[in-house]
Amino acid sequence: MRDSIACPRCDQGSVDQCRVLSTQSVIWVCDECEALWWSREDVGVSSFADLSVVLESMGVRVSWDQLKPLLN
Repeated sequence: MRDSIACPRCDQGSVDQCRVLSTQSVIWVCDECEALWWSREDVGVSSFADLSVVLESMGVRVSWDQLKPLLN
């Protein structure tokens, strides 16, 4: 079972823990609106970043293929 929570930004997606494959960074990301947080404790309406912006800043191609969902 995935350790996910309802997205507080869009109220439609699921926020799941994922690993960025090329950097091994662990993030929390919404599967609907692509809001990103650095920890589960940070997940909230005002504290998100955009997945594409973060991946680009890491030098990672913007694609869901670059993420591996982590199961808890």
